[in-house]
Amino acid sequence: MKIGDKVRYKGGKNDFWSSCYTFEVDEVYKLSYVDKYQVMVECANGSYTYTLKQLSKFFEVIDVEKDIHYNNTNGSIYLFANEHELNAYEFDILKRIVRCRKKGQFREDLEKTIRVIELYLKEMEL
Repeated sequence: MKIGDKVRYKGGKNDFWSSCYTFEVDEVYKLSYVDKYQVMVECANGSYTYTLKQLSKFFEVIDVEKDIHYNNTNGSIYLFANEHELNAYEFDILKRIVRCRKKGQFREDLEKTIRVIELYLKEMEL
């Protein structure tokens, strides 16, 4: 872990710090200080220091280049699926289409989507 690394807030209540009310679940934040015992997480309201154990409890370290397709700044796809009562097939199809251009595997993801649609159609005909 190093300065500049990104972490995603997983949520959770921490009675010792008010910082749990500062971070938004699934939002990505930057580390501004790192040593072998603690890290400092930057947000719009300032910086908050966590031990490495606390960090792992409330945040997950992400590789922004690898996980850029998980951008939830406008709400998560999981929330959308829940609000629209999508079943597993519909959710998987939607997820693949929404993320296909962002992952750099456009063709492969669309081909997987086609296979899921075909399986959905086959199983719905039973």
